[in-house]
Amino acid sequence: MSKEDHDHVVKMVIPTKAKLRDKVTPTLIISALVGGFALANLRAQPTDTDTEVVTYCLLVMSVHACTCSALTSAFLLREINHKTEEAAGAWASRHPLLIQMPFLKFGMGCLSYLTSVILMTYGEGGVI
Repeated sequence: MSKEDHDHVVKMVIPTKAKLRDKVTPTLIISALVGGFALANLRAQPTDTDTEVVTYCLLVMSVHACTCSALTSAFLLREINHKTEEAAGAWASRHPLLIQMPFLKFGMGCLSYLTSVILMTYGEGGVI
């Protein structure tokens, strides 16, 4: 493999600090927003029927998953910003699951929240 080929492969595998920030920052903001919506619904959620109890549990899971997603994003941003360009890319290439974790946690929280909204509509006798 020539040096040019090797440099091309390395550039494709090791992300830049800007790309890492672009991966992590959006989940920080949207997770806080969805988690806030879930928390607002959680405070007003009755628990008289089975559907309401399941809805309550989904809202609790959504608040915690979204909060965890936002915190993970914040900690990752701090870690990325305190490293040099080369060190950040190398670190991220060694920890790919950790870089994906905020999005995975947000996905869990968002699905929980959306399911709870559907159940709240169903519990109120609405048509889905």
